[in-house]
Amino acid sequence: MGNYDGVWKVRADGITIDASWSEGRITDIIEIQSIVDNYVHMFRRGNNGYYTGSLISDGIIQGTASRYTDGQTCTAKILKKD
Repeated sequence: MGNYDGVWKVRADGITIDASWSEGRITDIIEIQSIVDNYVHMFRRGNNGYYTGSLISDGIIQGTASRYTDGQTCTAKILKKD
């Protein structure tokens, strides 16, 4: 497994994210559970897993997931859903 890059679109409620990876071939729903400073903790419904990460720039989160092995990371660009 390599690193995963995704596009995450936040719904109007501000806590639910429609997420996709691999150019849309993989999709799921993610719920933001907490944001403290730049640190974000999220729950992914489809695999009952967690993401933790930091906002590294405007709209970009970088971190890891509970199912990843050591050294694996994820980067997501957060977009406002139309």
